[in-house]
Amino acid sequence: MPVAEASHSVGVCVAPQRLISFVQMGFREQYRHDVPLVECPYPHDAATRIRGFYRTSTRATKKTIDNTLAQEIWQSHLRTIFEGRNRLPSNRQQFDKYLVKKIESLGLLLGERNKGDFGIAQKIVNLFMKELWALCQLPERIESNLHAPLDSIVLSKISGCPTTWKAWTKAKGGNLRGQ
Repeated sequence: MPVAEASHSVGVCVAPQRLISFVQMGFREQYRHDVPLVECPYPHDAATRIRGFYRTSTRATKKTIDNTLAQEIWQSHLRTIFEGRNRLPSNRQQFDKYLVKKIESLGLLLGERNKGDFGIAQKIVNLFMKELWALCQLPERIESNLHAPLDSIVLSKISGCPTTWKAWTKAKGGNLRGQ
């Protein structure tokens, strides 16, 4: 059984079997506890959440964005994902293509404002999708298409994880398949 699959532009994604295991381990509940959100903050508190995603995405530099840019990100990029979440493509390739377009356009906006690039945009979109998943705002049929953030904490929970995966960003192409 594969541990993970590579996705050329969006990152490393967890195989559907592993995602189901993560769900069973209570990642949704853990997220809701850590964040702490009682209800879905969209659209009424979107700017606050987006500013938090941006801070998390640029953790090393502690950069911030103002409410105006956060609202623009919501209005021009993330709102369409949220409002169309029940129509997201079920096919993995179409889903990835859709999100990559969103990430690219967000990356251009961030670049124009000297606030980041594709990488920051990718992290913001992935965190947004993770939050929608944790709040049960995404249809089940697309859960296996989501790209789980495989940081050192998550990797430590996967039994049989290759030792070269201490940091998933340093995983080599040959190590992206099961042992």
